[in-house]
Amino acid sequence: MLMNPVGDYAIAAMWAMGRAKDDVIIEAVDGTSFAGKEGTTQVVLPNTQKRASITGAGAFTDMNVALLRKVKQKFDSNDVDESIARHAIVTSSQIENMLTETEITSADFNTVRALVMGDVNTFMGFGFTRTERLNTQVDTLLADVNTGVVGSGTTTVGHRKALFWAHDGVLMATSQDVTTRIDERPDKSYSTQVYVTMGIGATRMEEVKVVVGLCLETP
Repeated sequence: MLMNPVGDYAIAAMWAMGRAKDDVIIEAVDGTSFAGKEGTTQVVLPNTQKRASITGAGAFTDMNVALLRKVKQKFDSNDVDESIARHAIVTSSQIENMLTETEITSADFNTVRALVMGDVNTFMGFGFTRTERLNTQVDTLLADVNTGVVGSGTTTVGHRKALFWAHDGVLMATSQDVTTRIDERPDKSYSTQVYVTMGIGATRMEEVKVVVGLCLETP
């Protein structure tokens, strides 16, 4: 029933808010941040904090262990404290490609039996979360197919993003927690309305604590 606050309709609205929260965080990781006393100075994530996933043969590819090593090295070279939790947000395609690599699935490299569970939850210091809401790279970026360095080379990158950040590198603030109301609408012939609202915002705090991986997804 619509009037049931724990009914399927109200729960669906709550899940929709959860997806909206995910979108706000995803946009903040790679989006434009604002700095300065008045908060009007735009700050974009520099290309030095982006890496393209490449093969050993000099071509772009989907998520692989080589990219994870490059991302980890970038955090370490930025002197990001290793005691700070590191997060990775990836797609199902990226996880599928990682599950084809021995370093992920072999117990000689990984104590997490990824193929048994069918997923990757922790590897190389990153905690992995799957989502299908990651954007594609829409900017015209060039990357070197031999090094994966973005901003150099002659090949255009148009890949799905994978997001990596240290825990305190991205901040989400809640001004109003999720609130749900179920009311009748006299102006709509007393139809039942489910109304859900929340107030949130997110921003990138330090560029050196965020890295974007660009992965070539295969259908």
